[in-house]
Amino acid sequence: DEVLGAALLSTEGDLIYTSLPSEILLGSIRELEIRFSVGALHLPELFYSLEKGQKIFSKIIEHKRVKGYYLVLYFDSTIPLGLAHMTLMKVSKQLEQIISIFL
Repeated sequence: DEVLGAALLSTEGDLIYTSLPSEILLGSIRELEIRFSVGALHLPELFYSLEKGQKIFSKIIEHKRVKGYYLVLYFDSTIPLGLAHMTLMKVSKQLEQIISIFL
């Protein structure tokens, strides 16, 4: 219930899934582009907050058979940072398991 929206993109820029509002999705895509252009992909997790205190947590999910995925989770302002981070870890672990099954 604490996740307001999510997106999954390939690190090559393909949109796999999104329920994010368009302005947040566009910001996340720009963030991914910036990370590629400056070579900051070695920073697997990022967090930032929006004007009204909503939180965006993102993580690059690596897998040995694919180049990687970029997971973005959008949280309400009332969600504590620790809970948002824990949810990001839980969702990314579940995605890693799904990827392993299908690849």
